[in-house]
Amino acid sequence: DRILGIEQQPNDLDIVIEGLKDAPALALAEKLEATTLPAEMQIVKIQRFERFGSAHLEISRSKSHSIYCDLSSARKEDYESPG
Repeated sequence: DRILGIEQQPNDLDIVIEGLKDAPALALAEKLEATTLPAEMQIVKIQRFERFGSAHLEISRSKSHSIYCDLSSARKEDYESPG
């Protein structure tokens, strides 16, 4: 977020995941969705980005406090020319 010039929030978490699957971040999002979280927490929203192998989660800890988590799959990209 800092590189993009987006103001950082204390409740924002960005995670990059490596794995043998094509989109390990999407696999983790599915696992989290099926997991029983502690009573005070619940997944409010999961937004999947299949094209990029990533997901955005909103996890509520209370009525007034949420954690926003971006899960990204590590990937290699090749370009014909720089830029």
